[in-house]
Amino acid sequence: MNSNPAIRISPPEFQFYASRSSSGYISRLTIRNLIDRPVGFKLKTNAPARYSVKPVLASLAPNAVMEVYVRSDSEVMPEDKFLIQSLPLTPAEAQDKLSSTSWRLLDRRRITENLINCSMMRGFRAHTLSQSSTRSPTPSKFSQLTPPSSPTKLSNENWAQGASEVLTFFNTTEYASMQDRISLQSNEDANLGSQCSMHISWSAATI
Repeated sequence: MNSNPAIRISPPEFQFYASRSSSGYISRLTIRNLIDRPVGFKLKTNAPARYSVKPVLASLAPNAVMEVYVRSDSEVMPEDKFLIQSLPLTPAEAQDKLSSTSWRLLDRRRITENLINCSMMRGFRAHTLSQSSTRSPTPSKFSQLTPPSSPTKLSNENWAQGASEVLTFFNTTEYASMQDRISLQSNEDANLGSQCSMHISWSAATI
């Protein structure tokens, strides 16, 4: 594809991917106005029955950008091509909305033409993620707290010790406002003299 002094096309060809929302194939490219005057453009193809284009004809303000979408219900053929015609518009031409009729009246000697090839791509077009969505999450103070890999039967002594450690932990962090309901119930025991049970879920400890 030859360079065009008034516009830049990216990517330099129509790359068709399978549509995620319906049958058929879709492609998209960006047209950028590189000059400080309005530019008009029109798209044509050698297979008009196969493709629908939006927009087909439009004008771009100085240094503006516009996306062009093309859809096909069938796979593209190697011989399929598009032609983009473009030209800088005069102030009078820029005031009126471009139409097929007004385009035909323009001086063809001012029009620059460039061919755009078509290609079939595998799979679906990848989504572009914003910087905020790809940023790594801030490590949590609780990231090191993980539940045991398998349930463990604890003795009364271990239950009491565990309850004491958890209470101390929540009282010495900024998450002291988290009021985990911990209940220690006394019960006579011939060996240990008391039995303690702690009511706290692992989900609260791994937030």
